[in-house]
Amino acid sequence: MAERNLQVSASLDDAHEQEDTGVVTVDDLRVQVISAVAVSNRKWGGLRWAISGLSKGDLINSCTVQLYFPSVPSGNANCDIYFQDGIAAPLSFSATVNDIQDRARTVASVAWVEDGLGIGWETSPELKAVLQEVVDTYSPSALVIILKPRADANKVLSCRAWDLAPSQAAKLDVTFSRNIRSTDSIVAREETALASARAKGPTLLPVATVESIHAPEASSAREAARPPDGVARRQQEA
Repeated sequence: MAERNLQVSASLDDAHEQEDTGVVTVDDLRVQVISAVAVSNRKWGGLRWAISGLSKGDLINSCTVQLYFPSVPSGNANCDIYFQDGIAAPLSFSATVNDIQDRARTVASVAWVEDGLGIGWETSPELKAVLQEVVDTYSPSALVIILKPRADANKVLSCRAWDLAPSQAAKLDVTFSRNIRSTDSIVAREETALASARAKGPTLLPVATVESIHAPEASSAREAARPPDGVARRQQEA
C-alpha cells in the first residue's frame, strides 16, 4: 500500500469565491466556506495539491482533508466536498471570475456537516469514493478539492490559508493500492527483478553441464580428423 501526505504549498493553491459575483480571492489569510440562505452570503472554497505516483486504476483505500481552525466559532462545516474532474493536471487558482464554480466536478461528493470544530487540526469525512472517480479515468499530477456551501443554514467554516501560515495550510492524506496493470507498477516490478538478478551475480554452470554443451562439437571435430577405414588399415600394415 502506498501513501501520500500532502500540504498546500503556494498562495495560489487555496482560495475562496463569492457565489453571486464569482469574485475569487487567492491571497486571503483564511479559506472561507460560508453556507447561507441568501446567495449573496455564500462562499465556495478551493484547495489544490501536487501529487506523484498515483496512476489510473489504482484503488483508493482512504482519503481525508485536514484543516486548521484558529477558533471554535470558525469551525462550522456545512458544505459538500467534490474533486475537480475532467483533467489530469488541474491548474492553481486565479482571480478569473468564477474560477472555482466553473471547474468540472465529480459526480460523487461527500457532505461535511459538523458544528463546533475545535481549535487546531480537524479531519474531514472519508473522501475515498470521490477521489476514486478521478483515478478511474486519470493518472493525476495534481488534485483539487472544491467545497460547495449549502443553502439551508447560515454557517461559517474559516480555516488557515497558506498566506497566513504555510505550516498550517490544508493537508490531504491519501493511501492507495497499486493497479498491477499500471505503467508505474510494471516499471517497479521490472526494476525489482533487475536489482534481484544483479544482487545474485552471474550464474555459473556446473562443469558437467559445460562439457555436455561442448561435447557434440568435440565429437564432430574428432570424426572430421579420423582417416577413412581403408587408409587406416594400410597405415597399420605399413
